[in-house]
Amino acid sequence: MSYKLIGMLLAIGAIAAGCMAAPGERPVLPAKAQIESLPESNSVPIPESKEPDPAEAIYADESKYGGEELKLIQTINRSVRFQNEGDQDGYMSLLAENSNLGFPSRKVQKIEVVGIRLHTPKELSAIVTTRTWLEGDGDVYSDGFYLLSKEEEEWRIVDKD
Repeated sequence: MSYKLIGMLLAIGAIAAGCMAAPGERPVLPAKAQIESLPESNSVPIPESKEPDPAEAIYADESKYGGEELKLIQTINRSVRFQNEGDQDGYMSLLAENSNLGFPSRKVQKIEVVGIRLHTPKELSAIVTTRTWLEGDGDVYSDGFYLLSKEEEEWRIVDKD
């Protein structure tokens, strides 16, 4: 945003608040009693950030799925739980042999499944597209995917974005 635009927005806000006059008008300043003063320290209290409890995370809804799709979602939900609990061994146990993923540093607040594509023949790989909200990002989410492969009848995470 340019400084000129910021200045214009500030001027519009000041006019709306009655602190600045429109062109050709005389400014009307608020009375001293109406002006709020900052505390002596000139600081505004910042709310403490709360660490998300793994039990409070919102996981992908498993009730919508059955068969292989349910197994995929359960694997993803377990990975999120291990990630949020800081259980690196549990998380790494869900990775495929050929995966280059490491242990994620940020916790997941919420994850939703957007789509699932099982690849045939024999359904040995799958892509699950997701929408994920991470701790500290508020309402901002990211769309991504999990690439999974079946190893010894278990779904394992090969990659994710």
